[in-house]
Amino acid sequence: MRAQPNITLQLIRSEWESDLRQKAVLAGIVLQVFTAVLVCYLAVQVLAKPAWNAVYWILVIFGTVQGIAKNFIGVPAGRWIYLYQLSSARQLILSKILYNLLTMTFLSGVTLLLYTFFMGWFAEHSGWYLLCIWLTGAGVSTVYTLVSAISAKTRNAGLLAPVLSLPVIVPVVLAGLSASRKCMEVNLPQAFFKDLAVVGILDVLLIYLSLLLFSFVWQE
Repeated sequence: MRAQPNITLQLIRSEWESDLRQKAVLAGIVLQVFTAVLVCYLAVQVLAKPAWNAVYWILVIFGTVQGIAKNFIGVPAGRWIYLYQLSSARQLILSKILYNLLTMTFLSGVTLLLYTFFMGWFAEHSGWYLLCIWLTGAGVSTVYTLVSAISAKTRNAGLLAPVLSLPVIVPVVLAGLSASRKCMEVNLPQAFFKDLAVVGILDVLLIYLSLLLFSFVWQE
């Protein structure tokens, strides 16, 4: 068997090629995000800083779930057998996490560009705000990845995945929301770094748990 990094990169490349063959899905997600941002603009053209930040996170969470959670849901049995022979459980889930992180980064960036174009930019500390988005997105994408892998083994995967992910996503989003809200202030408070550290710790824990728990799903 090839070295683990090569297998992981091969799986990521396979995911990329699969998405290229399904451009309509990605286009549909981007269109959904654009529509949501446009509705927000038409409904409320001026938002206070805290509300601007909160609405952005709502758009990100509900706009990206379809693009992230699809990786395991709907995978045919033959595909599972092929992946079982090609890689280990850790290699597979790691490739899914990394690829979904790239997808989450792209979709969050598109959402932010559209949202900024229509609603303006209110972050006083742009660099730290973007880091909050990336770290929180990493946690959210990891949760969606593991939950979609678990729910893919059930009959109602499309319904079960959002239900299972909600209790786990809430702490990550709340920590990210708290950290990003502090980026709206002129003087960045020291509490921001505590919130950012919490998001980072949650990301590490979620990735570790995903690597640990997916092996049990893989054996099924």
